[in-house]
Amino acid sequence: MIVRDATRREIRLLEIKLKQLNVPEKLYSGVVQGLTEAFQTAYLHQPWRNVQAKVTAAEIRAGLGWMSWVLSKFDENDIDADALAALVQAIEELEELLESTEFPTGLKELLQSQVEELRIALMLYRVSGVQPIVDAVNKHYGEMRNAPADLVAEVNAAGSKVQSAVSKSMNLISKAAKLADSGSKIVKFGSDIYEIGTAGVKLFGQSLLSGPPPSS
Repeated sequence: MIVRDATRREIRLLEIKLKQLNVPEKLYSGVVQGLTEAFQTAYLHQPWRNVQAKVTAAEIRAGLGWMSWVLSKFDENDIDADALAALVQAIEELEELLESTEFPTGLKELLQSQVEELRIALMLYRVSGVQPIVDAVNKHYGEMRNAPADLVAEVNAAGSKVQSAVSKSMNLISKAAKLADSGSKIVKFGSDIYEIGTAGVKLFGQSLLSGPPPSS
């Protein structure tokens, strides 16, 4: 819900920026409408494959590409290329594990949603800056540190591949935070974010008394 609402805000912000530049509405209305529809409440509990085309279709990607060029005057700091490459590689590695390993149902859904939401955040970064990545990091951090006790018990009892996937997910969150840090003059995450990247599965479901990381 948090990421969905944040994404819809970013889409509205994108539309506002294009209007400010007097871009003809017919050039972007289809992209904005498609993205807005993809994040409606009606699709909240549907499998990603049912709405994927509204986000990843060729015309949507092309539209976001030229919007990125048009909105270059709104750019924040350039993101670190190495941090971006590391994040993309981490996403792909986790996806491979999700496809090749048997997981407890709740855990698989959790990890799949994180992968999908980060991919969407990276797409939106090109036109909306780092805020979609920041929102995803905050949400995923909370999910991993506050995982329910029964899910934690399942992971502890599972094999090494399942535990490795959880560690990769924790590391993925840290890499996404590092990327957001590099691309923003405002957002700076605390050490807690980076701690889960190194500690991995040991911190799954082990919420810190100091609370969640800061948002922008």
